[in-house]
Amino acid sequence: MFKVGIIGLGHIGMLHMKNCKYIDDVKVVAVADNSKRALKKAENNGVGYIYNDYHDLFSDSNDIDSVIISLPNFMHFECIQLALESGLNVFVEKPMANTVEECRKIVKLVEKSGRKLMVGHTMRFYEAIEKMKEDGTMEKLPKKEVIMIEREYRKLVRGLGGIRQMTSLPAVVYIVDTKKEQTAVNEARKLGIPVVAIVDTNADPDEVDHPIPGNDDAIRSIKLLTSIVAEAVVAGREISKPLEERAEKIAVPLEVIPEEAQALTEEQRIEEMGLAKVKEETEEKRIGF
Repeated sequence: MFKVGIIGLGHIGMLHMKNCKYIDDVKVVAVADNSKRALKKAENNGVGYIYNDYHDLFSDSNDIDSVIISLPNFMHFECIQLALESGLNVFVEKPMANTVEECRKIVKLVEKSGRKLMVGHTMRFYEAIEKMKEDGTMEKLPKKEVIMIEREYRKLVRGLGGIRQMTSLPAVVYIVDTKKEQTAVNEARKLGIPVVAIVDTNADPDEVDHPIPGNDDAIRSIKLLTSIVAEAVVAGREISKPLEERAEKIAVPLEVIPEEAQALTEEQRIEEMGLAKVKEETEEKRIGF
C-alpha cells in the first residue's frame, strides 16, 4: 500500500484526495490545511492523521511514502524542500518554484535525496489536445468539457505559442515595459541573457543591457519600436544564411547606411506613417458626414 499525504485542501487538493480513492494500492493517510471545514471533510473521508500545519505532518512522516502539494505558488519551494529532506517523494502542482534559482536548488535536493519529484499540469500540453482532436476523442466528450478544453487551448496558443518550439535559452530578450515585467528582467540577468528593452522615464536603464529610450505606454510608440526591432531580427537572420538560401529582397542592415541616411530614412518612415493615419481619419470623417 502506497501511503500519501496531501498538503493544501483547496479545490485541487480535494480533487487529489477524491481521485486517490480510485487508484489501486494508494491511500491518503494524512492531510494538512488551516481550514477546519476542509479538515473535517478529510476526516469524513477516512483520513487518519489531520494537521493544521504542514510542518507537523513532516515531523510525523514515518508512515507516509509521498506528499501531494497543492499550496499557493509562493509556498511551493519551502514545502518541497522540507518534503525532500524528510525523505518523501513529491507531487507538486505547477509551478515547481517562483524562480529559476529555486528550481535549481530543488533539482540538487532531488539528486541528493534520491527521491522522485513530479510537477503536475492540467491540460498544459498542445500535443495532448491536438491529438484528442485528431483521433476523435473530443467528439466523445461532453459538450461542456469540450468547451473548457478549447478555451484552455486558445489560452495556451495566445500565451505560449511563441516559445512552443524553443529547445534552449534565448540569445536575447526584448521587453517593452521593464517595470511591469520586472520578473522577466531579473530572470534574464540571473541567466546571463542580454536584455533589449524600451526604457521610459520611470524605469531604471542600469538593469538593461541595450536600452531604447521611448514611451512604453503608448501603443503607437510600442508598435513603431517593436516593428523596427523585428525587421532588424529578420534582416540579421537572412544575412546569416548562405547566399543561395537568402531571399531576393531583405532589409539592409543599419550598419552599412550612413548616419545621415539613417536619420533621413527613419524621418521619412515616421512621416509616411503620420500621413497615412491622417488620410485614414479624413476618409472616415467624409464617410460619416
